[in-house]
Amino acid sequence: LGLFYVNSTSPAVTRITAVPQLAVAYSDTLQLAFASTGSRVYTYRGTSSVRFEWATNLTTESGGPYDGPVVDMRMADDGTLYTASVASVNMRHANGSIGRLGWREGLPTNMTSSVDIDERGAVWVGTARGACRWNRTDGSWRYFYLQRYLPGSSVVYDVASSNGVTLIVTDGGIAVIEEQQWTLTMKAAAYEQILARHDRDGLGLIGDC
Repeated sequence: LGLFYVNSTSPAVTRITAVPQLAVAYSDTLQLAFASTGSRVYTYRGTSSVRFEWATNLTTESGGPYDGPVVDMRMADDGTLYTASVASVNMRHANGSIGRLGWREGLPTNMTSSVDIDERGAVWVGTARGACRWNRTDGSWRYFYLQRYLPGSSVVYDVASSNGVTLIVTDGGIAVIEEQQWTLTMKAAAYEQILARHDRDGLGLIGDC
């Protein structure tokens, strides 16, 4: 248990702290690491702790700039740290300022369980009721929920991978969401295949037998 430091030029492993960590993220831009114990978010440079910031305790309403407990975190290429909690998603910018993504900003539900960033810079958020993707460029949201997208309702973890493919781990199984760019011709061909699959001997569409 704890937080460990591994130098890329040396096989040595240094234990920074024995306190269990819920999440960790690293910024190449800032050359800093961030780690969450749930109630605190620590900033590290190498094996040295630079500072820590409190996460708000929802019961006592005491704490700091982060909503807590912080259960997951990811670092964007621009040095922005995204943290997930049962209350919202927080954004810690490279200049130290902290923002918030909650229902007022379009988040479908504040109870978040995971956060990730895909290769296009979009932020994926796992929640107690599905998953969503936030476009940081235009501020738009896409929501993925129920059987059309996911085998389960609650997202345990999500992983944004490459080539437009996102794996989402839910309480009912794993979903693979792939974004594809279609022309009108490709879309028309797909609809024709669907119609052919449900049209029986020219009798029209059959929903059930």
